[in-house]
Amino acid sequence: MENEDTEFGSLVFLFTARVLHFRRPSSKSPVVPIFTGTMAENLRIDKWLWSVRLFKTRSLATEACKGGRIKLNGDAAKPAKELKAGDEISFKSGPITRTVRVKDFPPSRIAAKFVASFYDDLTPEEEYERLRLMKEVGPSVFYTGKGRPTKRDRRKLGDLF
Repeated sequence: MENEDTEFGSLVFLFTARVLHFRRPSSKSPVVPIFTGTMAENLRIDKWLWSVRLFKTRSLATEACKGGRIKLNGDAAKPAKELKAGDEISFKSGPITRTVRVKDFPPSRIAAKFVASFYDDLTPEEEYERLRLMKEVGPSVFYTGKGRPTKRDRRKLGDLF
């Protein structure tokens, strides 16, 4: 299907080969994409993790796979491993271990508001509760000291030992 405009109610839809776009006929705002389905039946695990915004960059997702921090159905996954719908992925994200189930494959990196349609979050509520508790408590306080001890401090330390 090539580019064609179709009017439906108060919206005008523009169909392209990969993505359905819509715009209001009276507005001069840019066309907003709507993702209507899968474009592929499987995808590399590193690309999928990046495209659904679980990792900030694809390089970070690739390094996490290479380091064995990504588990696919319980086993360590290499970056080029192909995903299928229904696969479960678990990985450490900060202080918690997240688990997600693959539902669909986006055509490319997607906006944050569309992420929920591509995976189910299976992370236990206890993990999120632990994260909230850690944020409440705040960072631990470390004694920073005054830097290098003075000559007088070193003499006092020497007297102790």
